[in-house]
Amino acid sequence: MDVFVYGLLANREVLFLLTRSVIDPVDAWLHDYEEARAPTGEPTIRKNPGCRVRGLLIREPSELFLRRLDWYHGPNYHRETLRVSSERGTAQALVYSLALERKVPEGAIDNLRLSSARRSARSRQRNP
Repeated sequence: MDVFVYGLLANREVLFLLTRSVIDPVDAWLHDYEEARAPTGEPTIRKNPGCRVRGLLIREPSELFLRRLDWYHGPNYHRETLRVSSERGTAQALVYSLALERKVPEGAIDNLRLSSARRSARSRQRNP
């Protein structure tokens, strides 16, 4: 199945550096969604009729490509199948979005919460 990427990954150079895959993506749009930030600061998409998200459509990516995208997005994201349009028409594609519940593997360091705690501690030190 095709994959739609948005945000930072919609930059072809960044996508190549991350995946180390030679691909030929096409410009594409995800209709009725908008880019958003979760309260934790993580970029994601959310449903919003009339809006659209610009990105890239990768036709039939390899398993290695998908594993690298999975690694990049981490455990808090999931793949869902959504309708995407491009110059080649409309098709179903996998899209990464933030899962509603954070899924941090047992024993793993939750970097977002750790960095938030550090910022909070520094703020308290500056403003006693």
